[in-house]
Amino acid sequence: MNPPQIEPELQRALACHRSGQVEAARSLYRALLEADPTHFNALQLLGVLELQAGSPGEGVELLERALRIKPKAVDTWVNHARAMHLVGRGADALASVNQALALRPESPDALKLKAKLLTDLARKEEAVACHTRLLSQNPHDLDALMGRSALLVDLGRASEALADATAAVKRAPDAPDRSWSTFRRTCP
Repeated sequence: MNPPQIEPELQRALACHRSGQVEAARSLYRALLEADPTHFNALQLLGVLELQAGSPGEGVELLERALRIKPKAVDTWVNHARAMHLVGRGADALASVNQALALRPESPDALKLKAKLLTDLARKEEAVACHTRLLSQNPHDLDALMGRSALLVDLGRASEALADATAAVKRAPDAPDRSWSTFRRTCP
C-alpha cells in the first residue's frame, strides 16, 4: 500500500468500525499496519476495536505501541487505562488515567474513568473529589451527581447524598427512580 492509499483505507476501516463490521475493520487496520507499522491512528483504533471486541490484552499492546509514537495523546491514555482496567490491572489503569489528566487536567472522560477506578479501588473520598471536579465543569452532569451521591451514601454522609439525589431529580425529573434508588440504600 503506497502513502496516497493509506488515508482512504483508514477511512474505510473507520467506517466499518463505526458500523459494527468488526472483522472487516480489523482486517483493514491490520493491512494498514503491515504497510506502516508505526501508523498511530491504525494502532490506536485497532486497540480500541480490540477492547470493544473483548480482547483487552491485545488492546493494551496496541495502545502501548501507539503511545510510544505519540506519548501526549490524551484519548489514547484514557483508552489504555480502560484496557488496563479490563485486564485486572487497576493500579496501572489509574497510572494511565493520571497521565491523561497530567496532559489535560479537566478531561471529562479521564475524570469519569478516574472516579470509577478509584471507586473500584475503594478510594471513595478521592472518587468523590473527581465527581466534584466534573460537577464544577458541568453542574448538570447527572452521572457525576449520582456517582457522587452513591459514594456519599457509602461514606455515611447521607445528608450530602440526599442533596445530590435531590438535585439529580430536579435535573432529570423523568428518571426519579434512578436518583432515589441510590439514596434508598441508606434507609432500613
